[in-house]
Amino acid sequence: MSLDTADQTTRLQWFARQIVDCSWNGYDADGGLIQSLALKARLIHPVVAKAGEEDEWPQDVEEGDTYYMFTKDLAEVDWDQLKPTEE
Repeated sequence: MSLDTADQTTRLQWFARQIVDCSWNGYDADGGLIQSLALKARLIHPVVAKAGEEDEWPQDVEEGDTYYMFTKDLAEVDWDQLKPTEE
């Protein structure tokens, strides 16, 4: 099995381990590294800004620019699971 064929849980675990290992080894996980790892784990995907879709573009993006969006692995999160439980 490889990261390309791994399921969602394995890819998320791989990504988390890369970030933690980076920190433990004394490296700073800057934006470029995080983006590269997230792309490799298929947690984000590139999008080319097209005319007529301006409402979907992030700030400061122009037609023809490439930007990144979350894949469904990160876009479809049940945030209610993170609410504190009442005692």
